[in-house]
Amino acid sequence: MAIRASMNVSVTPELEQFVQSLVDSGRYHSASEVFRDGLRLLEKAEQRRLMEKFIAEGLTPDEEKRMPPGVLEKFRSRMSQKIEEGLNSLARGEWVDGEDFFSRWKKRLADLREGEKSSRRPKK
Repeated sequence: MAIRASMNVSVTPELEQFVQSLVDSGRYHSASEVFRDGLRLLEKAEQRRLMEKFIAEGLTPDEEKRMPPGVLEKFRSRMSQKIEEGLNSLARGEWVDGEDFFSRWKKRLADLREGEKSSRRPKK
């Protein structure tokens, strides 16, 4: 079993009520479980944010240290592989017009967003 540290936190009455409702529902056994689960989700969101920042502009050394071990190396390796595949395709004369590609990509993303919206609408 992992070693656990104790930490006191202050929350608003609304958050306290929310945590208690999750425990009362039987989904969680304790408030500590709720907070651990919430922190794990926050940790994943932070890692996703850092990965997006890494792709867009790079990370500071401190930010790189906050990524799970091996993730950036695996990503770099995968991107190098994809670049190599692209260069090989280009050398074979296989290429796609950039404007056409991005036009189709934007439509695909819009279709996905529309699909997500319609799946959240209540059924009549």
